[in-house]
Amino acid sequence: VPPTALPTSRCFRGNGLAVLNTTLLDGKKNIQLQFKSSPVGTWSHGYDANNSFLLNVFSERMLIRSGRRDMYASNFHSNWMWETKSENNITVNGIGQKKHSRDAKGEIIRFVTGKTFDYVEGEAAGSYEGRVRSFRRRILFAKPSVILISDTLETPEPAIFNWHLHALNPFRVNGQNDILLENNQAACKVEFLRPEGLKLTVTDRFDPPPPPHLKLRQYHLTADTPEPARKVLFLTLLRPHRAGTPPTGETRLEERSDQLHITLPTPEGELCFSVNRNDGSITARYKGEEFR
Repeated sequence: VPPTALPTSRCFRGNGLAVLNTTLLDGKKNIQLQFKSSPVGTWSHGYDANNSFLLNVFSERMLIRSGRRDMYASNFHSNWMWETKSENNITVNGIGQKKHSRDAKGEIIRFVTGKTFDYVEGEAAGSYEGRVRSFRRRILFAKPSVILISDTLETPEPAIFNWHLHALNPFRVNGQNDILLENNQAACKVEFLRPEGLKLTVTDRFDPPPPPHLKLRQYHLTADTPEPARKVLFLTLLRPHRAGTPPTGETRLEERSDQLHITLPTPEGELCFSVNRNDGSITARYKGEEFR
């Protein structure tokens, strides 16, 4: 029986996992985002850092959990795959969360699912062993094909913040607001809307490298803030689409004293986001509906 009566998205608060889907009926038409912020920590097989996410587009892996296990607790397994830098996540001065530990706890603060909007919000500051006072990640999925990620971080001392993304195929970078990723018939445009002046680096190297017998090639993009600061707001736009059919129209961002207003055209009509500059909270209007 087709699961037409089920919600397309679900939050499992016990283990801190939320899965956002556009459809459950056909994986080749589905866009899926998986998000983790877990009250039981980052140990055993759930070693992914809190506030990490994965993106799958039309059954293709797009933004991935990088690495491949060679042997339990090997140098590569424990010093790459257990580290926050191997996930789609944020490190501070290059240092991530306490790895492979029950003490590295996160929490899903809020989850909403509906016909037009899915939303998940997580807090992961408790995983950074005192180096971070707050790390709130908010993800608003305007279905079927626009994802806005709002990250606010605050630290006791000024720091450089490092935003990491990982993929199976090369990132095509034409500035921080024009990054393209493809995998077979699926693709995704990435726009780092804020902060401005991010320092982008792309590599296919691992640190530490995998053992010689593990033939592995993946790609890693890092966006570093230009100057040390105690507080940062990252705004990142993901626009999954069919390869060869990029999103049309330009994203427009208007700055006001307390809000950032983002508008972009879609085949379903104009999509409008508003982001609070202080706390990163999101409101939106799309297809006659509002999200608050």
